[in-house]
Amino acid sequence: MASSSRCMLYVRDAPDADLEGFDVLFLPCRLNADLLLPLGDRLAAFMAGGGTLVAMGETFPERWLSGIEATRVDTNFWWWLDPDADLGVRLTGAGGLGDYLDRAALTWHLHGFYTLGPGQVSLVTDRISTIPPC
Repeated sequence: MASSSRCMLYVRDAPDADLEGFDVLFLPCRLNADLLLPLGDRLAAFMAGGGTLVAMGETFPERWLSGIEATRVDTNFWWWLDPDADLGVRLTGAGGLGDYLDRAALTWHLHGFYTLGPGQVSLVTDRISTIPPC
């Protein structure tokens, strides 16, 4: 990928945007999955070309990116009240995400787990399995 500069791309502008200048596309939680649905093929091509796609669970990537299956679980929003609690979410080392986020920034709560398709690599994992959390 070409650039190391940081910039934002509004999701409604993405269908016409040139993604070549991006190393990473970060899709934040609660981004409307209906707006991402028509971008599925472009985002898959972005990853196939070496780009890193970070999709938070509540973007529902299983709806717009083929090969992903989601298993939802009950969410415990209060786990952090126990000083010894640990959700077990860890960076895998893939994609260089650790240059920007530490474990504390990465861990908030879980909505479930993904089963990834061929060629897809998880940036995070949990302590129980190798299935990436959603």
